[in-house]
Amino acid sequence: MSSNKPNLATELYEEYKTIISHHSNYICKLKIKVSAIIAKRQLVSFMNDIKWLELQYAVKELSFPPPYILRCVTDGDDIAEPFLKNTLVDR
Repeated sequence: MSSNKPNLATELYEEYKTIISHHSNYICKLKIKVSAIIAKRQLVSFMNDIKWLELQYAVKELSFPPPYILRCVTDGDDIAEPFLKNTLVDR
């Protein structure tokens, strides 16, 4: 990747912090909800905010649209079940 990547990541992170600060009440409530889900499901984090922003930027810069499924911590467990049942069990 290019040498200006750290600068870009820093710029993206600053923009991210600015946007988040404008919605602090909602973000505070969301953090409480997500923290409860994380504790219940015993999830762990492997990437910090800057790493996620770098990944999102890298995916956006690809010359093709990559196939992926977007899942949020707050999504219910039933969202992926039909997909998993139809693909993994049938193999």
